[in-house]
Amino acid sequence: MLSERLNIISLENPKTRVALLSGYALTLPLTTGLSNLMLIVLSASWLAEPDFKSRLQKLKQTPVLFLFMALPFVYAFGMLYTESVKDGVALLTRSLGLTVFPLIIGTLKNPLSQKEVRSIFTVFVCVTLLISVSGIVVPIETVDTVFTTTRNYRALYLILAFAFVLYYGFFTKALSVPTRIGIVTLAILLMFLLIDTASKIHIFLCPLIIILFSFSLLRRVQNVALAIAFFLAISALWAVFIVNNDFTSDRIKRFFVTTDYIRRRNWKTNIEVIKENLMFGVGTGDGLAELQDHREKFWMEYEQEYNSHNQYLEILLRTGLIGLLIFAAMLLVPLSASIKTKDYLYLAFILIFMVACLTESLLIRQKGIAFYSFFNIVFWSRMASRHLMRTETQKMVK
Repeated sequence: MLSERLNIISLENPKTRVALLSGYALTLPLTTGLSNLMLIVLSASWLAEPDFKSRLQKLKQTPVLFLFMALPFVYAFGMLYTESVKDGVALLTRSLGLTVFPLIIGTLKNPLSQKEVRSIFTVFVCVTLLISVSGIVVPIETVDTVFTTTRNYRALYLILAFAFVLYYGFFTKALSVPTRIGIVTLAILLMFLLIDTASKIHIFLCPLIIILFSFSLLRRVQNVALAIAFFLAISALWAVFIVNNDFTSDRIKRFFVTTDYIRRRNWKTNIEVIKENLMFGVGTGDGLAELQDHREKFWMEYEQEYNSHNQYLEILLRTGLIGLLIFAAMLLVPLSASIKTKDYLYLAFILIFMVACLTESLLIRQKGIAFYSFFNIVFWSRMASRHLMRTETQKMVK
């Protein structure tokens, strides 16, 4: 009797895991309190699996999961020589979120199916759209305060939602014409809302996503004219939205004129500190303190206590070349796998995250950690499911 009840609430039950993972996707763009609560529920469901040994066996059989979980161990090593123990413990604690989803999703007996991932993303797109549209009705500052988010995180959610909707609108075969038109319209609305955030790096990511999917469309239909038409149409809308948004176009013009000198000065300070501690970094908790020591007190980055505003520099600053190499492997392994398997949606996600890391220290905040950890393993599981399906099809043909 107990075993039957555990099977019902276990993540191995398809209905349960879709409901719970979709629930987490729902809370991800909302407050961290809600997402943490949903994470507890997910963890409890994962622990409810009667055959727990199979989880451990799956973990041993999937070495890439250890790579996805490696960064907290690097931070733990950095604690050995950090002076600011309090800040180090805080970062180490937050980074433990990188281990949760590889364990929960990566050790499932059956990887997530295409249909399950579509359900999860449908919820994510809907809540992302709702938050962004609410910023039109009420002041966007109020929205950011209520949902403990920022312009850049809203843009990060929107660019991923845009990529997902665009991908399924053009690359799902079994869709009626009205449905396809509706999905493409939704993608255009998401792009409009993304440009309205005026987050430069994510706006510049749009053409990259459009080029990627244009190439994917060319490979799929072998029609150069259609691929070019797709690229030109979406790119033209992107340009029109920018030109007709005074705030966004002004920010982009100023970027090309001044190239954001505060951010460049901040990066220069990071590099100065890194040169002095190249191999092992300054320690997990000492990054900000070291930067402050090298800044002038009248600088904005000193007054606002800016972090590195670049995830690559952030890791290099705190943990040195060792940490940077591990982080690079965390990105390059799925990048290579997605290219090899022609999984363009996973490739889009990795590219989005890699480019976004150029101007933001995403893995310093819990929202960034949750975003990467959750979606990375969801896409990896989806890729594994596609590979398994191809393998079974080939066996049937033989």
